[in-house]
Amino acid sequence: MEKGKAKLKIDMSLCSGCKVCKLICGLANHKENNLKKAHLKITGQFPNPGGYKVKFSGCTRCGECAKICPTGAITL
Repeated sequence: MEKGKAKLKIDMSLCSGCKVCKLICGLANHKENNLKKAHLKITGQFPNPGGYKVKFSGCTRCGECAKICPTGAITL
């Protein structure tokens, strides 16, 4: 899929908080293994253990996060 064409959808109930999407985002967009370079943020939902919220910020919509998500929480 060409950059900027993906329509990403998130099912928060499937997110495990593993952050592999952040890792691939930094690698795909900045060629760096640096979670701080990712265009998405994952936060725990206190006081709900195991609940996570994913927000995109400056997302290029390349779709790499959806391809690598182990739980299928992010899809195209």
